[in-house]
Amino acid sequence: MPLMGRAAAGSIEGMTRIPSVLKWLLVRRARLLGEIQKTEKRLRGREASLVDELAQLEPRVATLKARLDRIQALGQQHIALLKSRPAALTEKVLSSMEIGDRQKARPKPKAKPKRASPLPSADR
Repeated sequence: MPLMGRAAAGSIEGMTRIPSVLKWLLVRRARLLGEIQKTEKRLRGREASLVDELAQLEPRVATLKARLDRIQALGQQHIALLKSRPAALTEKVLSSMEIGDRQKARPKPKAKPKRASPLPSADR
């Protein structure tokens, strides 16, 4: 089988010339494939780090869920306790809670700005 290339006996018979448009297209395709491969590699690395991070956060989520369940149970216990108390005590507690809620909802006073001293004139 004869060699086909520039080094082949100085003859370019039998060689097909690739149009420049196709060369450009081949180079462009190769570059895009390289970019795709780099992006996929980064994506796999990021995915692995996110899986690790998620595994580290799962115990914290479980702890917070348990804490929330405990808080909700305590809330129900307090409500039941308030309902079992005499009406006067219940009214007193509920009114103090309402007062506290109103105080929290009240807007805080804004600080008054200090008077600014006049700027020195530029003609000095």
